[in-house]
Amino acid sequence: MLTARDDLRSKLRAFDAGADDYLVKPIDLAELRTRAMRMLGARDVQQQIIKQRRRDAIREIVTSICHELNNSLTVAIGSLDLVPTETLPAPVVDRIESCQGALLRMADTIDRLRVAEDRVVPYLGSDGMIDLRGDAGS
Repeated sequence: MLTARDDLRSKLRAFDAGADDYLVKPIDLAELRTRAMRMLGARDVQQQIIKQRRRDAIREIVTSICHELNNSLTVAIGSLDLVPTETLPAPVVDRIESCQGALLRMADTIDRLRVAEDRVVPYLGSDGMIDLRGDAGS
């Protein structure tokens, strides 16, 4: 708020109306610069807090999804391990091994997803996206 009014009532009304700050004319440039830098710093801190909350929420969701998927994968992989393949035709054994390989790749992806929040690659502007490659982006 920039105004010529320097009384307490005007200041309180301005803040009640949503003003972030209150400057009285004539403006002192050093004060304006200091207040602007303080507000910009506060915005940066607020943005960092919001980003951290988003990361925490994503981490919680990913952890829950990984847990649920891993339970099902463990059952599927364990069940395929129990199939007696010695008496089965080769094409059937190949299909079982193919399924086991796919399930193990899914389990590996889940393991990498669990630690993905430590690895981000540049995406749009200052935002990042999760990098699931096993080589940490190199």
